[in-house]
Order: sequence, then C-alpha cells, then structure tokens
Amino acid sequence: MVGFFQKIPDGRVEVVAEGERSDLLRFASALKMENYLIRVDDVETAYCEASGSFPGFRKVNRPRRGGMPSG
Repeated sequence: MVGFFQKIPDGRVEVVAEGERSDLLRFASALKMENYLIRVDDVETAYCEASGSFPGFRKVNRPRRGGMPSG
C-alpha cells in the first residue's frame, strides 16, 4: 500500500492510499478507532483508479492547495 496522510487545518486528517482493494478495505476499517489518545468520529471513503504516483506511504507536514501533498 502506498499514499500519504496529512492533518488539514480544520483538525481532520486526510488519507490517500493506493493498493489492493481488500487491503484498502481493511485499512479503512482499521482507521475507525477510539482510545485514550485518538477518537475517530467518521471515516469517509471514495474509490477511484490508482495514479501510480506514490513511491511509498508517508506523512505530509503541510497541505498544499487542492489537497495534494507538498514535496
């Protein structure tokens, strides 16, 4: 699985992931968590064709306009 995640200014976290559909379904399910440090209120999912542009999975420190990761 490849892609990125980043915190966006309104406090939500955006995750973009590419991989096998079964892996993506398990990943989305694992994001629905709550413990003493983390509470996920909602997970929105959308599926489309993979871009093939991600070499790995990484954290993006600041969002760029349009929601795509900056360098």
